[in-house]
Amino acid sequence: MDIAPDTDTHVPRLLDRVTITSIALVLSFGALWLSGYVHPWSISSSAGDVNHRRFIYVHHGTLTIAGQAVALTPADYPVTVDVSRIGQIRMSYADGGSSYGGFGGDLTTWTISTHAGQGTGSHNSMAYTERYRALLVSLGFVTLLCSTPLIARAIQIHRAQRRARVGTCRECGYDLRATPQRCPECGAIPTMHAER
Repeated sequence: MDIAPDTDTHVPRLLDRVTITSIALVLSFGALWLSGYVHPWSISSSAGDVNHRRFIYVHHGTLTIAGQAVALTPADYPVTVDVSRIGQIRMSYADGGSSYGGFGGDLTTWTISTHAGQGTGSHNSMAYTERYRALLVSLGFVTLLCSTPLIARAIQIHRAQRRARVGTCRECGYDLRATPQRCPECGAIPTMHAER
């Protein structure tokens, strides 16, 4: 006698808190990942002065959180500092010279990486220190990581349903065709017999 599939408390539910959270994270990071390919975008803010900026940047599936700054000595030296492009620090001097710094805007990564650095230099009677720090995270990697609980839940549900179809114990997987009233391995009582 085969045991018909029925609703059992041992069968994992598809929509529990972990699964719903995982679905929300996968959809959020997936949308960010896709938006970086369709239309790259960034948010930047000045941190007190024009020589210091912070960025959040999504480009080609990579989320970059960065900050870069230039400190000048003396602070009133006639120089134009451009920190508006992520990964690039550019200084243009009154005499026509210029210098560059930063990590070059290399914003492609498949995992999680960091860029940090500091450079010093001088021009005529001015000294400068440039600093940059960036965290690059592949949104595809994060999306895949967030989908792990969904994949595990789907496998768990599939196994429980398969066990119920072939007449095995939902607890341990022991064949119940010879003893359908109680599992001889773990002692579990199938729900169709427990309700009688």
